[in-house]
Amino acid sequence: MFKETRERLSQIETRLNEIKGEVEKKNDLTIDELDKRNKEVEDLKAEKIRLVEQDRQAVLNAFNEAPKVDLFGTENKAKTERAEMLVKTNRMAISSKEQRAALLSSGKIAKPSAVDGIYDNLDGELGILNDVIVKNYAGNETVAHAYRKSGLTASDHTEGSAPAETGSEYGIIKVAPVSKSLITYISKAIRRLTPLDYESEVRSAALSALRTSAEDFIISKIPTCVDTDGNKLASAVTLKETAIGEKTLREIVLSYKPGKRYSGIATLFLTREQLIAFGDVRGTNEKKAVYEITPDNSNTRGTIKDGGLIVNYRIVDGLANMLYGYLSAFELDTFGDYQIEVSEDYKFAEGLLAVRGEAWFGGSLVVDKAFEVISFKATASTGK
Repeated sequence: MFKETRERLSQIETRLNEIKGEVEKKNDLTIDELDKRNKEVEDLKAEKIRLVEQDRQAVLNAFNEAPKVDLFGTENKAKTERAEMLVKTNRMAISSKEQRAALLSSGKIAKPSAVDGIYDNLDGELGILNDVIVKNYAGNETVAHAYRKSGLTASDHTEGSAPAETGSEYGIIKVAPVSKSLITYISKAIRRLTPLDYESEVRSAALSALRTSAEDFIISKIPTCVDTDGNKLASAVTLKETAIGEKTLREIVLSYKPGKRYSGIATLFLTREQLIAFGDVRGTNEKKAVYEITPDNSNTRGTIKDGGLIVNYRIVDGLANMLYGYLSAFELDTFGDYQIEVSEDYKFAEGLLAVRGEAWFGGSLVVDKAFEVISFKATASTGK
């Protein structure tokens, strides 16, 4: 391309010189002839400018398409400065963008490229946070979500008459941030690491604590979610049995009514003790196990099978009631940066550093009746 341009530029220069010579030597050129040559000169000069600009742009494009190499380590320099500031002040902030990345299912916190020999736990499964919606509302005091209480219904319409009104209703959910103070501990020995390695360990511990707190918040929040009118977004279901028995799983599934357009995959959230209780249920006649439980490799989730009915389960320790629904109906909202402080005061004798964080987040179910809160029929009291 550049060879062709040089050849054409040479031709243009040659022709420009020819025109100049003609005008200088011929004194008898008419106005029309001069005008014609003047136009040709202008066209040739314009072509010359266009060809030069074309080649210049080609060179620039070649640079833009080439891999960008941080020859002077600018990015690592900024990270090193941030790490050194943590060492100096014992304080750091994780941006709301990075905080959201840590909460997302596929979110992996990028470590400084200069760090080696530090292995954190940020790349493992994040459990509950795999499935919820996570959004960042930094700078907002509250956020409002509209949700549909009942879907639009079709009705017959006679030409010339007004369409019949449907019973579609919409509700408003307001989410306000709550302050969450988190604390975790790491070995004091990491003080001897380079600033980048030290900052990476502190950040890893703080984000791990953040995820745990966020998961606890979601599970505790689901049963209490309400809209601005006080309507509960989760259904309260009381089973006919007084404890986990032969019909429990069927009753849970068949009582679930999230709406006509439901398309999610529901999961049963229960404690380890409740899962054991499912495994202990025996048939009335054959005395065989009623439920077939198949855990995954983590032993924290799996499936419970009752004949042709298969239900996904997930273990949540400390759960007050079993929950059944789909997590994609819950939105976790983050508000602002995650502030972190490191102190030696709390566990000085044990040789541990306390990593204390403060985060602001909130959340709610955003789909009506996407979860049911399960309880058992009360046992009849017996008088003396």
